[in-house]
Amino acid sequence: MKAKINERTWAGHLVGWIKEAITSGATIFQDATNDQGIKGEAKATKFPDILLFVDKISGVIFNGWELKFPDTPADDPAMLLNALEKQKSFVPTLL
Repeated sequence: MKAKINERTWAGHLVGWIKEAITSGATIFQDATNDQGIKGEAKATKFPDILLFVDKISGVIFNGWELKFPDTPADDPAMLLNALEKQKSFVPTLL
């Protein structure tokens, strides 16, 4: 079986690199994850590719990343709607 590189794989690598920066004190972030779900407007759980936390204990999310391969157009309607729903789920935690 040949291993397939996908968005989850890439997100895992990025989270690892970010966590190294956190450990070394090179960033203000407290944590980065690629596995924490957030509740959307439809109450369905969505999984952003990466979440960056400035306060992990209280759940304050700095931002979320939606990773796509280069062959996904930047204006892909399904991707934009998905990213918008995820973004709306964590913006209130910043207020």
